[in-house]
Amino acid sequence: MNNSLFVIGFLFLLFSCSGGGNNSDVIQVTDTIVIDSALISLPEAIRDLPVGIEVLQEPDSLRAEKWDKDSSFYVWKHSTLIRSLKGDLKILEFATCNYKNGNWVLGNINEKLYGPDELNKWYIKKTDDIITWDHPIEGVIEAGVQYIDPSNYSIRNKKLVSREGLWYFIGVDTSGTKYMGYGRYVALPELKKGH
Repeated sequence: MNNSLFVIGFLFLLFSCSGGGNNSDVIQVTDTIVIDSALISLPEAIRDLPVGIEVLQEPDSLRAEKWDKDSSFYVWKHSTLIRSLKGDLKILEFATCNYKNGNWVLGNINEKLYGPDELNKWYIKKTDDIITWDHPIEGVIEAGVQYIDPSNYSIRNKKLVSREGLWYFIGVDTSGTKYMGYGRYVALPELKKGH
């Protein structure tokens, strides 16, 4: 049996047997399976790096609310939590990316990558569900410690839009090995209750 046919058959079996997926993830076209590229691709910045950072979005399905800085805009707020899985890591860069027209594009409001300075300002320690207000020092997240940005938002728009996105982080250990982590979210084109 041809190896590529075996891999495609295995992927079909894997996706069709998983209870958590939906039918839009796998599309049958004659004898070939096409998988939505957003499900298997990653932004170029992190594509070839090993995973070493856990990234969670709370919630991961976001509803819009009016932006308190300018009520003509909607924002999709959430908290982003990160934790090193590979010892102490210095965060070199992090960003949000949105999946548009088959590509991951930078979604940061100021159109620049964030680094240690922003991490030190925005993220604080969370231990046993208690926020301690201790910030990372010099962009270093300690092994096993969870850090949270409790007031994050991923999209600012004048219209209610739907978007798939993610926040990614790149960190480096003391030996110079780079690691990445990412957490996906879905922005829904609807208002949060009460807004």
